[in-house]
Amino acid sequence: MVGFASPAQTLTLSNTGGSSVTGIASVFSSPRYSRPAGAAGGTCGATLAAGATCTIEVVFTPTATGLVSATLTINASVAVIGSPSR
Repeated sequence: MVGFASPAQTLTLSNTGGSSVTGIASVFSSPRYSRPAGAAGGTCGATLAAGATCTIEVVFTPTATGLVSATLTINASVAVIGSPSR
């Protein structure tokens, strides 16, 4: 319904690496999509430990009828351990 937020959809972010991920930030390409504030926004904070998972809740608030698409970009810093093999 135009002007009302949808029920939240849950995305799971997994860190399958061997070190913590820091500086986690999410950016939507459309203002119609958002992450609710506080605990309603999921369990992902700024850091995700190695081998851990967290959740990001996403809601859609339409401003008009019609099709809408968007991209969620997740940025983070990952420490590189060791050097690549050749």
